[in-house]
Amino acid sequence: LNIPRTIMPKTEPYGGILVLDPEASATDGDASNPAVLKLIQDPTGQDITHLTGITFQDKKFYLGSLKNDFVGVYDASGLL
Repeated sequence: LNIPRTIMPKTEPYGGILVLDPEASATDGDASNPAVLKLIQDPTGQDITHLTGITFQDKKFYLGSLKNDFVGVYDASGLL
């Protein structure tokens, strides 16, 4: 479904990664409520914005976006 740009709501630039641990529960052992390990934010969207996909490999996050013409790479070796 494509929405005409004239009626599309305006979005604010923002980038964020929420790192979850599916093995650890945030509350009462419920696997549907994974524990949050880390929240990484780019609140101005200066580096990358409108994230649509993420892959984690070799201690790096690879970020896909609707608005950028590149794949973002975030080194997480010091975080996890």
